[in-house]
Amino acid sequence: MNEKVEPVNRQDERELVHRLDKRLLLFAMFGNLVKSLDNSNLASAFISGMEE
Repeated sequence: MNEKVEPVNRQDERELVHRLDKRLLLFAMFGNLVKSLDNSNLASAFISGMEE
């Protein structure tokens, strides 16, 4: 538990945050795509006469 930790410089921290932001944005965009596809499928099923 007495490991020495090197201080993180600003450039490395910014690169890490940028990579994390890109991954989070990718998952958010994918989730939004799945949600919109689900909503359009639900609307199509309702129009074609499918009940609940």
